[in-house]
Amino acid sequence: SVEGTPARIHVTHLDAGSATIREAQAGELAEAARRSPRPPIVVGDLNTAPDGRTISLLRCAGLVDSWDLGGRGDGSTWSHGDDCRSEEQPLHRLDYVLCPDA
Repeated sequence: SVEGTPARIHVTHLDAGSATIREAQAGELAEAARRSPRPPIVVGDLNTAPDGRTISLLRCAGLVDSWDLGGRGDGSTWSHGDDCRSEEQPLHRLDYVLCPDA
């Protein structure tokens, strides 16, 4: 819930290969967030940098990056290592939790 109101949770993994497809997916997600009768929360691998058009589309739907509200460091969540158990430090930010703008 968001401040006592039940939330609608959207969990997603947007396309990694095509910015055009990813932006179309983000547009559909943004529209679903705008239409939601409950506070929308978007969680997932958005396959884009924080300053990318994909994030911009979701911000225009009234969502904010929770990392901006309380994260520490650079928020990187992915490295080039193929092994999930790799001790390599993450280098890129691709994963997000977006919540309603207060």
